[in-house]
Amino acid sequence: MSVTHDYKPSPVSDILLFLAGFVVAAIYFMSASFKAFLPYFYVGMWLVYTTYLAYFVWRLCRAGELMHALATTLSGVAGLTIALRYDFFPIAGDDTKMVFMTLAFLTWSYSIVQSFYAYGALERASKIQLRRHLARFE
Repeated sequence: MSVTHDYKPSPVSDILLFLAGFVVAAIYFMSASFKAFLPYFYVGMWLVYTTYLAYFVWRLCRAGELMHALATTLSGVAGLTIALRYDFFPIAGDDTKMVFMTLAFLTWSYSIVQSFYAYGALERASKIQLRRHLARFE
């Protein structure tokens, strides 16, 4: 959020959000009634993340980072494909899920690395735009 919105949360809110995540995860793992809804929950969470990625891609395009925008879009589509594939369209003959997990780990690692470089590009572009804006007032 510091790159996309110029916002740095306080350490207290960071800790509270982290603890809230652990509480929700504990409820999720301890609850047996939630298991039937897991496939829809996973896809729903990925759709929320994809919505954020669409906003992030828009910010990259506005900053002139079109290649990073394209690569981030590719990572979002690949991730959504993996999320749908696991529960709704299983790979035939992949009883141990080895093929799926290989594809999933490749997709997720690509997404993480691409996000790292895209955030760096957006941060650099934001600093350049800020310098140009400030130079007009000198």
